[in-house]
Amino acid sequence: MNSSTYQPMNRPSRDADLARMVREALEQDFRFTVSTIEVAAKDGVVTLTGLVPDPAARASAIAIAERTRGVARVVDRIRVRPFVPRFDADVTADVVTAIVLDTAANPAKIDVETVDGVVYLRGTVPNPTIRQMVTSIARSVEGVKDVIDDLDVVVAVPHPDSEIAQAIEARWHATLRPEIADRVRVSVHDGVARIGGEVDTTATRWAIEDLARWVPGVLDVVDEMRGPED
Repeated sequence: MNSSTYQPMNRPSRDADLARMVREALEQDFRFTVSTIEVAAKDGVVTLTGLVPDPAARASAIAIAERTRGVARVVDRIRVRPFVPRFDADVTADVVTAIVLDTAANPAKIDVETVDGVVYLRGTVPNPTIRQMVTSIARSVEGVKDVIDDLDVVVAVPHPDSEIAQAIEARWHATLRPEIADRVRVSVHDGVARIGGEVDTTATRWAIEDLARWVPGVLDVVDEMRGPED
């Protein structure tokens, strides 16, 4: 390579693009229509600041930023609106809600109990990654003093392709705005999900792909969507 003609990548421009993609990914999620989250990026590290209405929204914002392509690390400076002292039953309810909204784990197989602010997680999850995510989400809930992880990792048996496709569509409709979820479709063969339809932004494309990858039984995702990268 001729060193005299080599031009290094513009770091400020790349950071600005990364921050923009995280913002776009957050905007696709209907849970943030009334929340204000500021996004800054430097050298692949994304910092989130702002105020959200509940711990589940905070955990969701962090998870969305973490799965955005190019993000090396997320610095969480999001604040949750102050709560009055919390009852254990309320903490348990919020932990369960956060798990249902933010992970691919089957909430029916996870038991949550709170005693004096300490959350006990029992049950099974399909892999170590989801186990770590469930624990992290529980810790982010307001009023949680500590989390005791008694979860077991149990590899799930293969799922029928039709069941996987239904689960992917359900996850899209539970997480994405209706006008986005209604424009994509999926077919599954031998655990491989093929996604078609139209998308408007790269961030939307990645969000759709990543949500599909988290569904139990998915072995791979093939992107056949039409959009900005075509």
